[in-house]
Amino acid sequence: MAPAQGIDSSRIDARDVEPTANGLIRALAGALGPAKAQGADLGQVLQQCEQAPRRLLVIDSFEHLEHLQGWLRDHFLGELPLQTRVLIAGRSLPDDTWRTDPVWREATRVFGLRNLSGEECERYLAHKGIPQEFHEALARLSHG
Repeated sequence: MAPAQGIDSSRIDARDVEPTANGLIRALAGALGPAKAQGADLGQVLQQCEQAPRRLLVIDSFEHLEHLQGWLRDHFLGELPLQTRVLIAGRSLPDDTWRTDPVWREATRVFGLRNLSGEECERYLAHKGIPQEFHEALARLSHG
């Protein structure tokens, strides 16, 4: 959806990220483009973000990195260019600072998502090309 709106988007899955600030920096650098992720530093990631007129960074499965919430707030998000938006998706609610800090409570939106219905699961799995015989087991395993 983002590319159709002229927004450059990059996604990382936190399950695949070393659970440290440096691990997150390397994952972001790799997702953002051809920079060498292994030796990337925060400055390089911020510079990469500045190169797009509009950018969306998605960090999925954030429950695997939730101990980095303070680092994200204090060292990363506030340094991003204004044209960059970040979507953090996870199974846990963000810590209280996101809602109580005067700056972050204005900049943060928290949305709860429900599980997919059986019909929605069926459509999604079919759209992804998953064979029909696996649909019921996958829906049951994932709770929608």
